[in-house]
Amino acid sequence: MKPVFSFRYCCLPLLTLLCPLSVQAAPYSFHLALGGCQLEVDATQNDPDFNRCNTYAMRGGYRVTSGFALEGGYQYFNDSTTDRQTDLAGSYDTVFNSGNFLLGAEFSFPLTERLRPYLRAGGLHYEAKFTVHEYFEGDVEGGKDQIRDSGFGYYAGAGLEVGTRNSLMFTLELQQQVMPDLFSDSARPFDARYYSIMVGVGL
Repeated sequence: MKPVFSFRYCCLPLLTLLCPLSVQAAPYSFHLALGGCQLEVDATQNDPDFNRCNTYAMRGGYRVTSGFALEGGYQYFNDSTTDRQTDLAGSYDTVFNSGNFLLGAEFSFPLTERLRPYLRAGGLHYEAKFTVHEYFEGDVEGGKDQIRDSGFGYYAGAGLEVGTRNSLMFTLELQQQVMPDLFSDSARPFDARYYSIMVGVGL
């Protein structure tokens, strides 16, 4: 009489688990993106209106399952400026920029082999800089004041990824990054939010 447990019966569940992995895409990914952004701040008074800015990002990921991946990256928001304002001493404008380190996860929902909507979310560490340029009338030389701050916030995004036959992927994404309690040690702390629309390419 043959034994109940044979080699082929033991291997069958293992092969069932391993076979899907052989047809999945590579677990590692790398992505570059650029786009336009808008900065909004919640200050205690006189919320400034910033002009649109540019943003650049790179990130790497590790796909745990077909619909879930871990990610980390860096995103830089170029100068967000205000229009020049006038006061009793002359005029001034303000400039804000930030470099943010991101760590989070991506949740995707494949529709076809090459079309994949996704959601991203996670935490961030920001390195922000706020600059005020002052201009005076006549021969009086202007100047600038600059302060820096760092801290933690969070981000969320939604996008669409389109793959190609040569393993390239193109993305279109809407994103929000929130940086609370900026310059909390100053007399005028504020919260800042970046809204971005980005296009990217990756492997």
